[in-house]
Amino acid sequence: MLSQIQPAQLVRAPSGATLHFRLTVTNTAATLVSLLPNGVLPSITPPTANPAGNVFAFKIVQLQSETDPNTAQVRYTCDGQTTPVIGTNKGFVVAGQPGMTTIPCDPQDIQLIASTNPTYVQCYLVIEGVTTGVN
Repeated sequence: MLSQIQPAQLVRAPSGATLHFRLTVTNTAATLVSLLPNGVLPSITPPTANPAGNVFAFKIVQLQSETDPNTAQVRYTCDGQTTPVIGTNKGFVVAGQPGMTTIPCDPQDIQLIASTNPTYVQCYLVIEGVTTGVN
Protein backbone atom coordinates (compact mmCIF):
# COMPACT_ATOMS: atom_id res chain seq x y z
CA MET A 1 0.00 0.00 0.00
CA LEU A 2 1.32 3.40 -0.93
CA SER A 3 1.27 6.05 1.73
CA GLN A 4 0.56 9.61 0.86
CA ILE A 5 2.83 12.34 2.07
CA GLN A 6 1.02 15.47 3.07
CA PRO A 7 2.90 18.77 2.78
CA ALA A 8 3.51 20.57 6.03
CA GLN A 9 1.50 23.70 6.68
CA LEU A 10 3.58 26.82 6.38
CA VAL A 11 2.91 29.53 8.92
CA ARG A 12 4.11 33.00 8.08
CA ALA A 13 4.91 35.59 10.65
CA PRO A 14 3.22 38.97 10.15
CA SER A 15 5.16 40.90 7.55
CA GLY A 16 5.13 44.42 6.18
CA ALA A 17 2.53 45.80 3.83
CA THR A 18 2.46 48.99 1.78
CA LEU A 19 0.10 51.74 0.73
CA HIS A 20 0.67 53.42 -2.62
CA PHE A 21 0.16 57.08 -3.57
CA ARG A 22 1.05 59.31 -6.50
CA LEU A 23 2.41 62.56 -5.12
CA THR A 24 2.51 65.90 -6.91
CA VAL A 25 5.75 67.60 -5.84
CA THR A 26 6.20 71.30 -6.63
CA ASN A 27 9.08 73.76 -6.53
CA THR A 28 8.07 74.74 -2.98
CA ALA A 29 9.35 72.48 -0.21
CA ALA A 30 6.59 70.49 1.50
CA THR A 31 6.32 67.66 3.96
CA LEU A 32 5.49 64.27 2.53
CA VAL A 33 2.41 64.07 4.75
CA SER A 34 1.06 67.36 3.35
CA LEU A 35 1.27 65.85 -0.17
CA LEU A 36 -0.90 62.85 0.77
CA PRO A 37 -4.67 62.90 0.20
CA ASN A 38 -6.27 65.21 2.79
CA GLY A 39 -2.78 66.06 4.09
CA VAL A 40 -2.75 63.29 6.70
CA LEU A 41 -1.23 59.84 7.13
CA PRO A 42 -3.77 57.07 6.63
CA SER A 43 -4.81 55.42 9.85
CA ILE A 44 -3.93 51.82 10.52
CA THR A 45 -7.10 50.26 11.88
CA PRO A 46 -7.22 47.45 14.45
CA PRO A 47 -5.78 44.97 14.91
CA THR A 48 -2.75 47.20 15.32
CA ALA A 49 -0.92 44.78 17.59
CA ASN A 50 0.04 41.17 17.01
CA PRO A 51 0.40 38.46 19.69
CA ALA A 52 4.11 39.28 20.08
CA GLY A 53 3.14 42.74 21.35
CA ASN A 54 4.29 44.63 18.28
CA VAL A 55 2.46 47.74 17.11
CA PHE A 56 2.18 48.44 13.40
CA ALA A 57 3.25 51.83 12.04
CA PHE A 58 4.64 53.45 8.88
CA LYS A 59 8.42 53.10 9.30
CA ILE A 60 9.78 52.98 5.74
CA VAL A 61 9.02 55.16 2.73
CA GLN A 62 9.89 54.25 -0.86
CA LEU A 63 9.94 56.99 -3.49
CA GLN A 64 10.32 56.82 -7.26
CA SER A 65 10.31 59.88 -9.52
CA GLU A 66 8.29 59.49 -12.73
CA THR A 67 10.78 61.84 -14.40
CA ASP A 68 14.45 61.18 -15.16
CA PRO A 69 16.47 63.01 -12.47
CA ASN A 70 18.65 64.45 -15.26
CA THR A 71 15.54 66.24 -16.58
CA ALA A 72 13.68 67.19 -13.39
CA GLN A 73 15.12 66.56 -9.96
CA VAL A 74 13.20 65.77 -6.79
CA ARG A 75 15.20 66.20 -3.60
CA TYR A 76 14.30 65.05 -0.09
CA THR A 77 15.48 65.34 3.49
CA CYS A 78 14.47 62.96 6.24
CA ASP A 79 15.58 64.48 9.54
CA GLY A 80 12.38 66.43 10.20
CA GLN A 81 14.32 69.73 10.35
CA THR A 82 16.32 70.40 7.17
CA THR A 83 14.51 71.78 4.13
CA PRO A 84 15.76 70.47 0.77
CA VAL A 85 16.90 73.10 -1.74
CA ILE A 86 17.17 72.65 -5.51
CA GLY A 87 20.55 73.65 -6.96
CA THR A 88 22.44 72.89 -3.75
CA ASN A 89 23.62 69.83 -1.89
CA LYS A 90 20.77 70.15 0.63
CA GLY A 91 18.84 66.93 0.38
CA PHE A 92 19.15 63.68 -1.51
CA VAL A 93 17.96 63.01 -5.06
CA VAL A 94 14.96 60.70 -5.50
CA ALA A 95 15.74 57.94 -8.00
CA GLY A 96 13.87 57.76 -11.28
CA GLN A 97 12.44 54.65 -12.91
CA PRO A 98 13.46 51.82 -12.81
CA GLY A 99 15.26 52.68 -9.54
CA MET A 100 13.63 53.43 -6.23
CA THR A 101 14.76 55.31 -3.12
CA THR A 102 14.12 53.58 0.20
CA ILE A 103 14.07 55.81 3.27
CA PRO A 104 13.99 54.05 6.66
CA CYS A 105 12.25 56.73 8.71
CA ASP A 106 8.84 58.04 9.72
CA PRO A 107 6.93 59.68 6.83
CA GLN A 108 6.30 62.85 8.85
CA ASP A 109 10.09 63.51 8.92
CA ILE A 110 10.40 63.71 5.11
CA GLN A 111 10.32 66.95 3.08
CA LEU A 112 10.31 67.11 -0.73
CA ILE A 113 10.95 69.71 -3.42
CA ALA A 114 11.07 69.48 -7.25
CA SER A 115 13.10 71.44 -9.78
CA THR A 116 10.19 71.39 -12.25
CA ASN A 117 6.65 72.25 -11.24
CA PRO A 118 4.92 69.78 -10.96
CA THR A 119 6.88 66.52 -10.85
CA TYR A 120 5.11 63.28 -10.01
CA VAL A 121 6.50 60.77 -7.54
CA GLN A 122 5.32 57.27 -6.76
CA CYS A 123 5.21 56.84 -2.97
CA TYR A 124 4.94 53.60 -1.01
CA LEU A 125 4.37 53.76 2.74
CA VAL A 126 5.60 50.52 4.30
CA ILE A 127 3.84 49.22 7.39
CA GLU A 128 6.15 47.46 9.82
CA GLY A 129 5.75 45.94 13.24
CA VAL A 130 7.65 47.80 15.94
CA THR A 131 8.09 46.94 19.59
CA THR A 132 5.68 48.79 21.84
CA GLY A 133 7.18 52.05 23.08
CA VAL A 134 9.81 52.35 20.31
CA ASN A 135 9.58 55.36 18.02
